[in-house]
Amino acid sequence: MKLLLAIIIIIFFNCEDNLSSSDNGNPNQDDGCGELEYECSDGAIVCDLSDCPDTDIPGCLDFSACNYNPGANVDDGLCEYPEENYDCDGSYAITINSTGTSHLIVFLDTIQGLEPGDEIGIFDLNGVLETVDAGEEAEYGEVLVGMVIWNEEANEQGTIASCSAIISEDLSDFGGPVLNGAVDGNDVVLRVYDISANIEYNTSPSFENGGQFGDVFTTVTSLEIER
Repeated sequence: MKLLLAIIIIIFFNCEDNLSSSDNGNPNQDDGCGELEYECSDGAIVCDLSDCPDTDIPGCLDFSACNYNPGANVDDGLCEYPEENYDCDGSYAITINSTGTSHLIVFLDTIQGLEPGDEIGIFDLNGVLETVDAGEEAEYGEVLVGMVIWNEEANEQGTIASCSAIISEDLSDFGGPVLNGAVDGNDVVLRVYDISANIEYNTSPSFENGGQFGDVFTTVTSLEIER
């Protein structure tokens, strides 16, 4: 009986020693970081490299940049930004503000050559780029004033998509600002972004009604894509 008790005591203490040794000797034990833990140059284990003492991690620190690096702590001066009127993925991105005035553009089911998810961008090649205060000179150039996503599902009237393009308002005669957007009398320019190929194409559209900003409305019956 005494011999059996002695064996049990020896086994118990051996197990305790092994568990303690295992916990203290494992530098990668779970400290709350999960699989995203890092080892600093001084051997410290952290959840983020930026937490390492005296460690420079170069990268882009601008949240709005396409290549923003949340783990960096030193700006490398190499931030990358999307082109005007586009996001980091190349899709259309309207950056101007609504003015309260718009031009309705309707796309009919007679349009061919588009796939669901493709985007149609509506441009004025000589629109007001951004709103300016009274007395300031407005800048003119290419501006995205609207966009639609193609889905191939038409309503009873044969309309697949429609968009209210943003129209500029010139309030300078009343001491007000010149608001961003398309300018009355300018041509409606349409481009297609092929979402599967990540390529943008110019188009030659056909209009049943309108075709210029400021018309009552514009109806698009076809888009000849210039591939």
